Amino acid sequence: QGRIGAEKIFNYILRFHHGDPGQALKKGTHIIEKRSAYIRAMNIIITNRRQAWLSSLYNEAADYFTMYLKRTDKSIIVCSDAFPNETGWIPIANRTLKEITL
Repeated sequence: QGRIGAEKIFNYILRFHHGDPGQALKKGTHIIEKRSAYIRAMNIIITNRRQAWLSSLYNEAADYFTMYLKRTDKSIIVCSDAFPNETGWIPIANRTLKEITL
């Protein structure tokens, strides 16, 4: 259920949440990919107060759909493009499922 695609995907992933958001993300995205004829891109980040889980999947336009990660002394930043004039951004590889401890 949901009004837009992102909301529908999130609600679908929540169906598999039984105390482990990472496992729910892994299972949900795997089933979505298996049942879909084509996925242009599906980048997802789920967080709680201590952890974040991210899934990156795209089949075209890597320069557009690649996410980037940066750790600082006080935070972890994940975004769709590295901030201009900053160093330390790490591209997240396609088909990555990753847990990040905050």
